[in-house]
Amino acid sequence: SPEQLPARGLVITGQVPALDLSGWLALAGPGAGGDTVTDWPQVILRAGELGVFGRGFREVDLQMRPGPELVDVQLLGPDIEGSIQWPRDAAGRTVRGRFVRLHVPSGGSSSVAGNLQPGAMPALDIEVADARIGGTVFGRTVLEAQAVGDGYRIRRFESRNSAFDLDASGLWRIQDGADVSEMAIRLRADDLGAMLESFGFAGLIQGGRTRVGIDGRWAGSPAAFALERIDGRLDLEVGAGRIVDVDPGVGRLFGLLNLREIPRRLVLDFRDFFSQGMRFNSIEGSFQLNVGDAYTDNVLLKSPAADILITGRTGLIMRDYDQTLEVTPRLGGALPVVGAIAGGPA
Repeated sequence: SPEQLPARGLVITGQVPALDLSGWLALAGPGAGGDTVTDWPQVILRAGELGVFGRGFREVDLQMRPGPELVDVQLLGPDIEGSIQWPRDAAGRTVRGRFVRLHVPSGGSSSVAGNLQPGAMPALDIEVADARIGGTVFGRTVLEAQAVGDGYRIRRFESRNSAFDLDASGLWRIQDGADVSEMAIRLRADDLGAMLESFGFAGLIQGGRTRVGIDGRWAGSPAAFALERIDGRLDLEVGAGRIVDVDPGVGRLFGLLNLREIPRRLVLDFRDFFSQGMRFNSIEGSFQLNVGDAYTDNVLLKSPAADILITGRTGLIMRDYDQTLEVTPRLGGALPVVGAIAGGPA
């Protein structure tokens, strides 16, 4: 029994193995009839798994307290801390969330994922001080979204941390009975190496002011984003930096370009000559993303020693490369010297 009964209404206490918070959230959406929930219960629960938009959060304490105009939900667990406020009259209103931390687990969907319809979702105004997805730290993150017809418009997704800035917008809808997301994503970083480290690829690059643009679509909700699922285009611009000649571990090497192998291929494995890695002035180009593969015919790496045109395919699912490097040495640069040592220009 609860310690103190309210004057009226329903009180729910105890613990459950799983709770679908997204399902409750959908009750406040425009597709649920607006005022479907007239008397919200007071809830004090421990959920072994809390399902939110297809992802599960472990061991969450949930307190839901109805007020005259808002239903306030407090959430506290190892990976989530904050509050959500539902308007009691949901029609035309916005559900607001304010979180100290929101650490979304990578991979695997929640066992309590609800069947959400994008057109039935309420408008969202979410702010997170410390957002993480898997091992990637997104930092301060803002999400603003609302239903548009039978779709759901992400008007603003913005993340800011010490390594990169990310901005995205797009539409989530149902097409031929399946979820489809279309997004425009922009990434900016003052240091490509620091950005790669934040994604778990340490030691590959030093420096390199970076701009990345992704325009594409994929099957599933926006939360199902993954580079290997996209059908679209990726554009890349990188300023001056250095490819570091270190071995960060085979499991963390994979990317659109096999950067670690470029210096070794160009100098015929003269490691002492390039012991400090290979400096470059810029890297520019684009990739056509085709659900599991990335194709390019125009990635150009300019270095003091040579211009290097990279063409071919990257297997984003199979994690393989089929790429050609066309090298144009600069007169007086390092490559002709190494070529002479190796036995001539050939």
